[in-house]
This record gives sequence, C-alpha cells and structure tokens, in this order.
Amino acid sequence: KSGEQCTVREALLRHYDITTLSRTLLEQIAPFSSNSKLQELLQSNQDQALKEYVKGRDLLDLVQDFGPWQATPEQLVPLLRKLPARLYSIASSYRANPDEVHLVIRAVRYEAHGRKRHGVCSTYVADRLAPGDHVSIYIQTNSHFRLPENPDAPIIMIGPGTGVAPFRAFMEEREVLGAKGKSWLFYGDRRFLTDFLYQIEW
Repeated sequence: KSGEQCTVREALLRHYDITTLSRTLLEQIAPFSSNSKLQELLQSNQDQALKEYVKGRDLLDLVQDFGPWQATPEQLVPLLRKLPARLYSIASSYRANPDEVHLVIRAVRYEAHGRKRHGVCSTYVADRLAPGDHVSIYIQTNSHFRLPENPDAPIIMIGPGTGVAPFRAFMEEREVLGAKGKSWLFYGDRRFLTDFLYQIEW
C-alpha cells in the first residue's frame, strides 16, 4: 500500500517484481553501477544485445553481472515496478462448494543462464504457503465466459490456453443443477499419468 513501511526483504518478497528486467529499469539503475558494461549495453546500437540479455534474467542476475554498485537497497527498491497480480481461473462451483474456492496452480520451475528459476506465485503457493496462512485476493469477473442459460443445452469446452480449471467449475455447476445437456471437454496435456487433472471426476 502507498506509504506503508516494511523491511527491504519484505518489499522484495511481497511487493516488488524482481523477476522481470526491462530497458526502463536498466536505465534507471545504471547511474548506480560502476561497471561500464551496463552503459555499453544501453547504447542505441545495442538493442538486440539488450533484448537477449533481459530475456530469462532477473534482478539478481543484474546485480551480480554489473557490480560494484554505489547505492543502498533502499535506493534501488523504489526503482522496481510493483508486483503485478496473478490471475487464476476458479476451478469450483459456488453452488457445489459455498465455503471454498478451488484453484489449479502448476508450480513453475526451470533453469536458465546456469541458475534454477521459480515462478513467483506458483512456488509461493506450493512451497511457502501453509494451512491457515492468509493471502490477498480479488475477484475479476468475466461476463462473456459462462455457461448457457439453458442447463439442458449441450456444451463444448476447449481449454488449450485457459487450462482445465474453469471447465471443472462448469461441470460441478451443471451437476448441482441437474443439467441434462451433453458436455464435451477438449483439454490437451503431455502425460496421461501425471497431467490428467481431475481424471476421476470426468
């Protein structure tokens, strides 16, 4: 929140984006670096090199690659952009689960530039969030993505980009309503044994 005070650690953990580099950030942070290579990278004739550098790298790479730095953490943190919200489709029907909200979150883990990387929200939920913890959320509605008004109408659900989550919610809703319409779901993933989410429900 604006005006809120916290430790640098707390700011980097919860409030600021440390996983995305941009030209704007590099230009703002460059005056604090004693390393001439950062200034060279920001030259107008180095656009392609800059694009290659920021791809798959984060704030830790930047700090390690272009030190020494003539700045305190308190000077650098305000240059970062606020951590953007992560949007997940709700995977449950309110009618079927009035006291719960189900989400489908796959932990993002990969290696790039010689270091293991982790998704910001996905691994927070998978590794650090414990039962009883609280998180900040908000609901973003989409009036164009909904079941037909007639519960007996057949539906075809195709989820290559949205994943399976909202369709699981749709199927729960139709079951509670006793919908007679036929339902088809096309959802692709690579491994039958590990990726066939909610298999027994389908």
